[in-house]
Amino acid sequence: MILTLTLTLSGLIVTWVALSYVVGVEEGRKERLLFSGLRNRLDSAVVWANQLVSVVLHYLDRHVIKLSWYYSLHSLLQAALRVVVALYDYLEQTFHINRKRARAIRAERRSGGVKSSMLQSVAEHKENTALSSTQKKKLRNKKLERE
Repeated sequence: MILTLTLTLSGLIVTWVALSYVVGVEEGRKERLLFSGLRNRLDSAVVWANQLVSVVLHYLDRHVIKLSWYYSLHSLLQAALRVVVALYDYLEQTFHINRKRARAIRAERRSGGVKSSMLQSVAEHKENTALSSTQKKKLRNKKLERE
């Protein structure tokens, strides 16, 4: 296992050194030395693959990621709108309840309000506890006899 890994590493290092030397010589001469036709085709293939990846990434960026972003933003705004509508409904309901109470207080005040109801209860009590005519006569006679 270790021998295989060592041989593989050694082979990679030798290949890298050899390719580096060839590329250095080619850079100095400004022309390709080995497999120029094959390498030109490989360069064309790499450029084509790079363009394809660029087009795919542009499509993904433009259509998939941005569209997902806009859908997420739309969902967030929709949730915010629901909160605002619920708050509006709550405040409107509170407003109507408050208006009913204010109208009831105003109507009570116009009709005499608390004073009227107190006087009314006093009048009811007086009526309920009032003496009959015979009781009044007896009480009058009793008071006259004392004097």
